[in-house]
Amino acid sequence: TADLLAGGMHTAPRSHFPDALGQVRASLKEFAAACRWLKEVHFQELELVGCWETFAQWCERFEARFAVLAEKYGEHKAKEPAKLRRTLFPAPRPGEFGELRDLQSLELFAANLHGANALIIQAAQGLRDKELLATALDADEQIRRIQAWLANQVKHRAVHSLLVPM
Repeated sequence: TADLLAGGMHTAPRSHFPDALGQVRASLKEFAAACRWLKEVHFQELELVGCWETFAQWCERFEARFAVLAEKYGEHKAKEPAKLRRTLFPAPRPGEFGELRDLQSLELFAANLHGANALIIQAAQGLRDKELLATALDADEQIRRIQAWLANQVKHRAVHSLLVPM
């Protein structure tokens, strides 16, 4: 009731699926942009650069697949993923410790992306939309791969980045 009074108007109930679809698409776009930005910051780390480019391409492909579904269901643009990217990556963090911090930030971003996609999976089941479900499940598999790779990189780089004086 307080929300309705504060809003000043009563709005008709609506489905929030277009909000979730906008959230996952914006998250995919911003994750790809973060990966490409990190490539420029840590250009000397060829392993990181190559993986980040692959992740960006995966995200772009899934964003395009979700775009087709957004035409079917509608979409409300989400601003939160862009804010999250700016918060997690406020400025370049060069060096080994900067790489570690950026990998941790990318882990958080991937968790946000995973959560946004999890909502789409549930909605696809409720809608009984096989195409939507297949897209979301394919995206889930790739997002989990990204998360596993990031977790491994953080563990692999932590000891050296934290203990070896530079």
